[in-house]
Amino acid sequence: MLRYCLILLLVVFIQCKKQNNVVCTPLVITVNTVAAPPCTTSGSITITSPTGGAYRYKVNSGPYQSSTSFSSLRPGTHTVTIKEENGCESSAMVTVPETTSGPLFAVVKNILLTNCTPCHVGHSPMAGLDWKSSCDILQFWDRIKARAIDGNPSPMPQAGLLPLSEINKIMDWINAGHRYSD
Repeated sequence: MLRYCLILLLVVFIQCKKQNNVVCTPLVITVNTVAAPPCTTSGSITITSPTGGAYRYKVNSGPYQSSTSFSSLRPGTHTVTIKEENGCESSAMVTVPETTSGPLFAVVKNILLTNCTPCHVGHSPMAGLDWKSSCDILQFWDRIKARAIDGNPSPMPQAGLLPLSEINKIMDWINAGHRYSD
C-alpha cells in the first residue's frame, strides 16, 4: 500500500474560546497528514506546531491527549483542536487526503460516471448506489458486473449494455482483484 505525506499550514481563526476571563489568541497550527485509501482508517494527522507540555490535542469529538499524533483516520475533513493550559482552545479543519487510485480503478470509475449519471449520483441515487463514491464502487463491484457486464436481471445502463471495449476495461479491473489500488 502506498502512503503519502502532505504538509499543511493552517492559520487558525475558526475558533478561539475565552476561558476563565483569559483573552485567547488564535494559534497557528501546522500538521503533517498521511493519505489513506477510501473506505479505510489508515490515515493520520500529526500536529507539528505548537507542541509541548502546555498543550493538549484532540481530533473531532475525541478526548484530549498529550500526544500530537492521531491515527486510524478515514480520508476526509477532521477538526483538530488544541487546548492551552490556560483553557484557551484553537481549532482548524484538516483534510486527510485520499490516496491516488490505481489506473484500472480510475478507468472504471470514469466509465461509471460517464454512463451511469444522473441516475447513480447525488443525494438520493437510484438503488442507493452513488458511483461518485469510491466506496460504493468497491463495495458493490459484483452488482456492477451483474448489471453492466452480464445484464442480469436487466442491463445497465437501461438503454443497453456498454460497448465491448468498456466492458473489457471493467472486467480487467474485476479480474485484477477489484481493488482501489488496481
